[in-house]
Amino acid sequence: MTKKEFLEVCERCKKEEIGIIVMVSIPGNKFCEGITNSYEDIENKEKYYDETYGENMNHKKAKDIRIVHAVPFPVHAYTEEEIKKLYK
Repeated sequence: MTKKEFLEVCERCKKEEIGIIVMVSIPGNKFCEGITNSYEDIENKEKYYDETYGENMNHKKAKDIRIVHAVPFPVHAYTEEEIKKLYK
């Protein structure tokens, strides 16, 4: 996945008001790691990913970590207080 493709997915998520799942390849892991971000946090996370990952979506400081795919996905967001109540 290129940064251009990734940012296009972010734009689609903002337009459709939907969250995102980001699939990350990490050395030593058998499977990719899925990171979910809610619609409400897309702007902040888009900025983070843009600053932290290069044009081919390799992490700028840990070159072996790479975003391989991202898709829009309905993600329910919880506040810290809601999580504390759910998982007492």
